[in-house]
Amino acid sequence: DHLQLSDIIYLETIDLSLIKSIRRLIIHKDTIIILNDREEVLFFDMKGKFLNKIRNRGGGPGEYNHIIDIALDYDRDNIILYTDNFSLFIYSLDGTFISQTDNIDTDNLYEKIIYNNNILFFYNPLNTKDKSIIRSFDLNNSKYIKNKFIGKTADFILRQRGVPIVKSKSIWYVVPLGNSLFNLDETVTYQINCDNFGITDAILKKQYTDPRKLVNEINEKQICYGFSSIRETNRFIYFKSNVHDFIRVDKANNKAKWCQHARDLKNGISDMSYFPHDADDQQIMFIADFNSLENADILERQTEKMDKTHDEELNPVLIFYKEKQE
Repeated sequence: DHLQLSDIIYLETIDLSLIKSIRRLIIHKDTIIILNDREEVLFFDMKGKFLNKIRNRGGGPGEYNHIIDIALDYDRDNIILYTDNFSLFIYSLDGTFISQTDNIDTDNLYEKIIYNNNILFFYNPLNTKDKSIIRSFDLNNSKYIKNKFIGKTADFILRQRGVPIVKSKSIWYVVPLGNSLFNLDETVTYQINCDNFGITDAILKKQYTDPRKLVNEINEKQICYGFSSIRETNRFIYFKSNVHDFIRVDKANNKAKWCQHARDLKNGISDMSYFPHDADDQQIMFIADFNSLENADILERQTEKMDKTHDEELNPVLIFYKEKQE
């Protein structure tokens, strides 16, 4: 009721640009940057045309096994790859390898990274507990700096559904198993009251000895165990949970609205999934399968943007909305 369609982008589908799974999506200077299934980084323009890619899997300089996450260095216009061999690989946006940094934490593998003002933040060390949720790494001096974050991680075998740390108006993140939304500036925190939130200690203690019981209880009782995918605009905070695909909080009165499944009947989009992109553009993005678009007028207007060589395996469609003016 408060959003209006602003753009639909069909990502070009060719052999070099086939998308398996979007792990992170960044928009920067009219370029769409996608981490594709922890294997490669794809670059598209804002019309969906494929530009180039980074795919250097192997054991040589600038090569990796898997990419854990990517972050954009906004000050140098470089892309940072955090890999599972505990290295940072720096590339230019045209895919040229620049440098490699190896003196990062090799005792903990972190779930995500994000960049702000020459600091690379490592988010959520995995398979541990009572560690700081975030560590701060000074890229200029290539060393860790004193940490201001007091939130602790949790030893939990399930990841949040979505992206747990995202950059929009500011950088927002969550603490696993918590019901609060935090930003790096520490200017405001939102505590979300959600029905059926939280996992009992008795079940949590059995997550390794009887993980099936944990998963079954969550699914059968529709338990909400955490939030993710936070984006901020001038008026609202948007995010999701493991049981809600789209949640909106009004910044003026803290009232929340919940949506388990997203669709846009007005524009003939039968099924779409909210996904948080990194950009301060006042927009909200959803991902849809091409077959979910049922409006003939929309399809006809967008036909010239589509590639015809992979009709049976089209890349996902990016659907952008902006808030209506009051």
